[in-house]
Amino acid sequence: VFTGSLWICVFAEYLGTLLFMFSVSAASLRWEGTPSTLEIALAAGFSMATVTQVFRWVSRPLVHANPAVTVASFLAGDTSLVASFLYVIVQCFGAITGAGLLHLVCPAYARGTLGATSLAVGTTPPQALGTEIIVTFLLVSAILSTLDACPRDDNYDRYDVSAAVGLAVTLGYLVALPLTGAGLNPARSFGPAILTNNWQDHWVYWCGPLVGAVIAGLMYNMLLHRGLKTKRVKHAQSDTEELSP
Repeated sequence: VFTGSLWICVFAEYLGTLLFMFSVSAASLRWEGTPSTLEIALAAGFSMATVTQVFRWVSRPLVHANPAVTVASFLAGDTSLVASFLYVIVQCFGAITGAGLLHLVCPAYARGTLGATSLAVGTTPPQALGTEIIVTFLLVSAILSTLDACPRDDNYDRYDVSAAVGLAVTLGYLVALPLTGAGLNPARSFGPAILTNNWQDHWVYWCGPLVGAVIAGLMYNMLLHRGLKTKRVKHAQSDTEELSP
């Protein structure tokens, strides 16, 4: 039996990804000119920080809104296999919905590609793949490190997770945007690709972030100190128990 608490978390992943997708894509549109790298990076960071803050008490310790983060969370023992699968599915649907809503409310002259990610001129797919791996590795490592400082107890509100996640996303966008359009999130690239039917080099935006997330999750779990590893395992076990009849 799937419990209500699980479905609340699933809905949080859907809505969180939708809001992030809408915000980042809207900031990338060309109204009277092309937005700068800094403007888009700040919009992405502020958006992710806001989404994290909104859902921090619903989907503790934080809403993923990113399949790469979900994969790393599973490898780190934070999220059960079933929950991870559901999260990734609704994240993709959330991204499609967010891009679709932007298409509906945005004037035709400014829509463009709805902020779709694409390789910069002169950037090869292998270069883009390497960039996505590195920046996603950095993002996921920052998130895992932040969560180690956030015990699931009454002192949780003392730790500003949303700011840490927002800064990590901003940094990733500042680095990757000039090269790859800053994927870092397969769902974020998937939504506009569905709406615009543009799949050129799309594999880069899945393989890069997922490989980076796997490396970060495994390395952090096996090599770096995990101060709250026991609590993480117990939390993952409790997720599994919630799915039991």
